[in-house]
Amino acid sequence: MTAVRAQFYVYALTLIFFAILGGFVAVNHDFKSIIVSFRGSSGEFEITMEFIETVFDKKISLFSGGVSRYFYDAFTLLWSSGMRDAFLTLKNKHPEYTVDVTGHSLGAAIGSIAAATISSEGYVSYDKIRYVSFGEPRVGDAKYVAAFDKLVGVSYRLIHSFDLVPHLPFHNLFGYDHHKVEVYYPKDMVAGSSYTVCDENDDNTECSNKNDPFKLNWDDHDFYFNHHVSDWGISGCV
Repeated sequence: MTAVRAQFYVYALTLIFFAILGGFVAVNHDFKSIIVSFRGSSGEFEITMEFIETVFDKKISLFSGGVSRYFYDAFTLLWSSGMRDAFLTLKNKHPEYTVDVTGHSLGAAIGSIAAATISSEGYVSYDKIRYVSFGEPRVGDAKYVAAFDKLVGVSYRLIHSFDLVPHLPFHNLFGYDHHKVEVYYPKDMVAGSSYTVCDENDDNTECSNKNDPFKLNWDDHDFYFNHHVSDWGISGCV
């Protein structure tokens, strides 16, 4: 299989509340795609601090709903640190290209807000933006979820087995919901592995919500498609 390379235009890096934030904008001419990607959390301590900041701070209003102020501030910092300008430069140069937004963990939460923002600002139409996340925590309330589902035409949240993070913040306790569509891999994530697609609300028990909450863990959060997420990036994604 021949590797397809993307041309990178900007990489933004900043700090917020014990977390290192990162993201990049790139273009892939083979796929006619503009890529907007965000760095995930680094370690259990960083994820724990994100959870505390999200739970104990008030939501911020966005798209007629509410989202975690922590995730929103993280998005705003990165977006204003060169990513927005790089994105607009590419979008104006290649208006026919599809926009692909992605991220893992914290990066997935930031990516959710980014995808909805790109669509709401009219940079691309509903059917020209695609969002795929890995191990995404809950980002906002039911009104935000409803707005997101109307703004982003293609959206998939991939969850590996007993990954803990997609179940944070707790659904019934703090008023956070997940947007569509969950793709749940109960075991391995290799070619041919079984998975379940849940195109319903956050109460669906056919996907990851059916798991015993006492078996949720950090290890499955770090491994997607049989690669340790951080190590895979460091090794050049090979």
